Amino acid sequence: MNKLETGITWNGILERLQATSASLQSSDQDLNTGYALYESLYGFVQAMRSTFSDFEARAKVLTNCEEYQQQTSRRIHRNTRYGHFSGFTTLDDFVENQTPGQRFEVQMFIVINDNVLSALTKRMKAYHKITSAFEVFRQLKSPEEILETFSRMVSA
Repeated sequence: MNKLETGITWNGILERLQATSASLQSSDQDLNTGYALYESLYGFVQAMRSTFSDFEARAKVLTNCEEYQQQTSRRIHRNTRYGHFSGFTTLDDFVENQTPGQRFEVQMFIVINDNVLSALTKRMKAYHKITSAFEVFRQLKSPEEILETFSRMVSA
């Protein structure tokens, strides 16, 4: 648990997801606040993608660890004798030249980030559909406007 990778993941996405989930599950939660929480979380996760170095720095302080697990574990070397062409470069060569931090960012952090954004997009669409149907309750209006809105809802 005291790994740099765990600190980045927990301090980044999971901490905010857990806090939002706890708020959404509270008994006094309403639909409009739930939608606002999803919008806020979506914006936070979207902004995280470009601030990996900030999360990495905070995780180093949190975990008291400066190195990625890849730096301390044994490296696996692939057999490169069978290249099709002389000077042939592959994606593996590109990955080999990356630092462990860059590898973690590309292979884990951004992948997790994109999966969370995809799941949040689906949920936000559902919340948006429901909140737009009950928009009249979100904005208190005059009695005449409420009756007009209700008549449009009934006829739709």
